[in-house]
Amino acid sequence: MTETEVLEKFRRYRWLVREIEHLAEELERIRSARERMTPILSDAPKGSFGDGTMLETGTEKMIQIEERIAGQIIQLTKHRSAIESLLSLLESPKERTLLRMKYIDGMTWEEIEKREYLDERWARRIVGRAIHKIALKSPPDLMI
Repeated sequence: MTETEVLEKFRRYRWLVREIEHLAEELERIRSARERMTPILSDAPKGSFGDGTMLETGTEKMIQIEERIAGQIIQLTKHRSAIESLLSLLESPKERTLLRMKYIDGMTWEEIEKREYLDERWARRIVGRAIHKIALKSPPDLMI
């Protein structure tokens, strides 16, 4: 496995997390809109908006988003397991910690610098070396 492939696996994890967050926000917007719509529809005369189709459409959309979130969570869990197996190839707890902070927790280099009392360049160097070690030690057929 190349360093680029290792990095892509870590970045894919962050992408999945952001995708789930985006879907959850969309779900919340729909829920909020449905709650605002319900009093309006209940007072509406039958035949206008009172037929419930808008609520049904909102409910269907919510179900679809919830199903997508569930699928993404399954992917995220599998991906996390594979990433943990990659991290287990490292002997240094510091390397594992920095990789988790950057790619699993999604911390910025500045946040890592403050939390770990490391110069940002030094933290980047440690992470770079850790990715190189993973690339050398990882099985080429590891799929996520």
